[in-house]
Amino acid sequence: MKSVATLLLLFKLAFSCTHRPQPELHREVVYTVKAELMLNLGERWEADAATSHNLHSMQRLVRVHMLQPDIKTHEANLVLSKTLQGELKHMF
Repeated sequence: MKSVATLLLLFKLAFSCTHRPQPELHREVVYTVKAELMLNLGERWEADAATSHNLHSMQRLVRVHMLQPDIKTHEANLVLSKTLQGELKHMF
């Protein structure tokens, strides 16, 4: 009886160890992105007094720049750019 049990055990072990490739599991991760960011329930935010003042100052600089005769030159645009960057740094 022991030999039959041993033979069955060896038989089971021999045929259970096959080298069949396991199917590969692929997982697909799907991210959804909300198309529109809504803050403050869609209402416009009000800027504080200092921010409003700085924005008006920057708009004034652009209006003055547009009145200059040399607005299409590289140097004039560079001066405006540097001035606006300074205003932004001041604001933040």
